[in-house]
Amino acid sequence: MPVHTGMAVFPASDVLEVNSDFLLPGNARSKAPFRAGCGISQGALAWCVPMHFERSPLRVPQESSRAASFPPERFVVEVFSELDENTIRNRWQHLNVILRLSMLTGLQMQLEATLGLLCDMAADITTFDKALVYFWDEGQEQMQLRLERGFDKNTPRADELAGGNVLTLWTVKYARPLLVQQGYHAEADDLLELMGAASALAIPLFVSNRVTGSLQIFSSRRDAFQREDAQLLWILSLVAENLLTREASNEGLLRFVFTDYLTGLKTRGYFEQQLELEFKRAERRKQKFALLMIDIDHFKQ
Repeated sequence: MPVHTGMAVFPASDVLEVNSDFLLPGNARSKAPFRAGCGISQGALAWCVPMHFERSPLRVPQESSRAASFPPERFVVEVFSELDENTIRNRWQHLNVILRLSMLTGLQMQLEATLGLLCDMAADITTFDKALVYFWDEGQEQMQLRLERGFDKNTPRADELAGGNVLTLWTVKYARPLLVQQGYHAEADDLLELMGAASALAIPLFVSNRVTGSLQIFSSRRDAFQREDAQLLWILSLVAENLLTREASNEGLLRFVFTDYLTGLKTRGYFEQQLELEFKRAERRKQKFALLMIDIDHFKQ
């Protein structure tokens, strides 16, 4: 008998054994399908009495020569908000990372800094060689590469990946973590080859219950990432949702204030703000800088 997940149909043998019915802060259940929310708020980890579901473990797919025929939904990791006793005992230090983030959700941070913080905390939970963080850009109306880690002169240029990749598409489509290895899907293999990696773990990032970005980490080791890593990073993403929602709204307001509606260019207010920042930077570093002003005739015609 297959088990229907709501997004795809998985055989009963492909569903992870879980004990989960998790409540969000304030005893409000998550409205999104499969968004078993994490009850972490201001440093408090609230566990609720679970309902018990008995299902057989999800199997990692074996080597296959038919990479192009492997369906992408098979990369989806079924994650839940209740951790078993062994995970809590063995990875308690990683739970502390999530608690640290929950205590920072009340701070005002710029969006770029918030995404950088998530990437740093992901590195505290699991090791990886490279990372890409994508987030929705309202101005461009598409996903944009906001952050990259682990790149050097021998790795791809950022502009090759700026507009998103296949993992970005899949995280938006399935709204779940994806655990990808080489040899199962042609497009995924192309990305892994481009990144010089053998495996990848992609985690969706949420704003107001919508997927608006993805955290993608890559490793040269095929077995670098486990389902426990996906579970912990999923909870990290849920805890970060309120912080990302606020900072994304603030970024939208700043764009509205500092962008001319007709031309799409920055306003005089933005110029004056940046000029003051450059003055202060030059004073701190005791450096000189030049300002070039160009008068463009008939600019609006």
